[in-house]
Amino acid sequence: MRVLSDRLLTDPTAEIEKILITALIGAVFAYFHQLWKYSRDAYEARIDEACDLIFNLAETAAEYWISPKLNPRHELGPIRHSASVSRQLVPPSLELLQVRIEGGVKKLEFLRLMLQPRLSLHDRQLLVDRMASFLDSMTGGQFASKARAADESRAREVYVTASDLVAHLRTASQRANGWWLTLFRQFEIVRPYRPPHSHRESIADTLILSITVPALLIGLLLVLVSLIF
Repeated sequence: MRVLSDRLLTDPTAEIEKILITALIGAVFAYFHQLWKYSRDAYEARIDEACDLIFNLAETAAEYWISPKLNPRHELGPIRHSASVSRQLVPPSLELLQVRIEGGVKKLEFLRLMLQPRLSLHDRQLLVDRMASFLDSMTGGQFASKARAADESRAREVYVTASDLVAHLRTASQRANGWWLTLFRQFEIVRPYRPPHSHRESIADTLILSITVPALLIGLLLVLVSLIF
């Protein structure tokens, strides 16, 4: 403290500048930490929303496929078939489940479009593949047909594909939430950026960002250190 007071007496302006610069460095690091934390929490909230929707859809689809849908013409026999009688023979719960599945698929597609840009090209492709398998298990086969038997194997498949999709979302989100990726995204905001459409373009952009961003940070740090000392 005595040394610091002597230096302040000899050159108070320079020492005050150093103190302010040191405080500025701390504020910048605190800002980036809060920015990363907010970005991570917001993305994880979307991941949680998608995972809850996937499991809810799996429950609905399993209930749909485990229930048979009767053939109205077969049940009516010689009686004249009509739309009103046909709707009475099809359980209303199955029609409701079908509508819920179709609506849930649209919502899940919307969430995928929100989550996908942050993922790497490899994780993005895996997400598309696993989601296609999940949607096919729910809405493939005799989905929305007028009559079908109960399909227990498809009901089981729905849970398997749902678990695979959720597992991939969880692991991919961990890879997408690194603090260095948050810095990369902030750098992408202030410069014209074209999203990569191939594996080669993705590698090239990653190398450019990996070199440019650390170089800028190191240069900024050296300037601040030179001003302090």
